[in-house]
Amino acid sequence: MAIDAALMDWCRASGEGVVRVYGWSRPTVSFGRNESVVGRYDPGAIAAAGCEVVRRPTGGRALMHDGEVTYAVVAPLARGARLRAAFDDVNTILADALGDLGVVGVAPAAHPAAPLRPHGAACFAEPSAGELTVAGRKLVASAQRADDGIALQHGSIIVEDRQARLAAFAANTGGGVATMPAATLQALVPALPWAQAVSGALSASVGRRFGALQTLDLALLEPFMARHRARYADSEWTWRR
Repeated sequence: MAIDAALMDWCRASGEGVVRVYGWSRPTVSFGRNESVVGRYDPGAIAAAGCEVVRRPTGGRALMHDGEVTYAVVAPLARGARLRAAFDDVNTILADALGDLGVVGVAPAAHPAAPLRPHGAACFAEPSAGELTVAGRKLVASAQRADDGIALQHGSIIVEDRQARLAAFAANTGGGVATMPAATLQALVPALPWAQAVSGALSASVGRRFGALQTLDLALLEPFMARHRARYADSEWTWRR
């Protein structure tokens, strides 16, 4: 998460956009930037299950990073541009990449009857407007943030549905974290080395839209990392609300 936040600073300084695809060394629960989790999730239960916990720089609700591929897109936001338009643009790129992988029937979710609350059910319990679904089930969870002219969108592409693990981490508050089954790449297309396949498909999709891509040396982010490392490693900040 600190790297994604640092990428926003790097993008602001360089004027260049970045696409990042990555995995997690251990199963990890991430909370949305403004999500209310104190009293809803049990940190002891998360630790006992051998999982880490972080808070994202973007919004949305609790997500289990296990059996999935995480993506991040960071880009300058044109003056006067709507963040929603950037969300739709990135989702078009994601849908194009999923099509390259052989996924059919990808469609953006319709607007729900009421806005989804940051303290509501877990992320995959229901799709937000515009998130990518197959047969009505969420395949890609996405969240955004804009800061000083830079947009960050990142999210999770589900390979194997392990989101139900979140229910075991609920505090004794009567629920609120149940999830519906997600659509999964594993069920939709033949087995692939998913991290490499998703990374390649996203790179190809971005390249078709914006031209040739270059690899970013993460060492270039070091000057931007210091202000973010401590925050995203701080359990008090993670559990601040």
